[in-house]
Amino acid sequence: MDYLNLHECYYAFLALQPLFFYPRKLIFLNEGELQALPREEQKICVSLPQVPTNVVHKDFFDFMHNRILRNKYLRLLRSVKDGATENRDFWDLLNSERLTEEYRKFEEEYLIDFAKKWCQKNGIPCTDKPIDFRRWKREGPK
Repeated sequence: MDYLNLHECYYAFLALQPLFFYPRKLIFLNEGELQALPREEQKICVSLPQVPTNVVHKDFFDFMHNRILRNKYLRLLRSVKDGATENRDFWDLLNSERLTEEYRKFEEEYLIDFAKKWCQKNGIPCTDKPIDFRRWKREGPK
């Protein structure tokens, strides 16, 4: 049985560009790839829900249960003018606090959880189990 391995594709659920899910092949398509499909195939594709990056950023500071860091981030948000500036300032704050690795782990778990709920809601077979790379190396991708 084919299924969507969320460890391979969780980043698609982070709002960077609009994506579409092609259920027959269990793949994600951008706008150009969607338009290249025959009309009948386009009809079965669905717009992929995506989490805005600033939502993940804010939830990370809520998850940390550190009021000082959370307040620094909220002050940062009040002073930024656009998403690119928020993203840059967010990473500057993480770097200064040495939290980049913790954030990367949080972001992965957050997006996998979001994707798993979406798959379950829409009847899409998926797994959130990590890939066993030793086995994959011996047997190849499934």
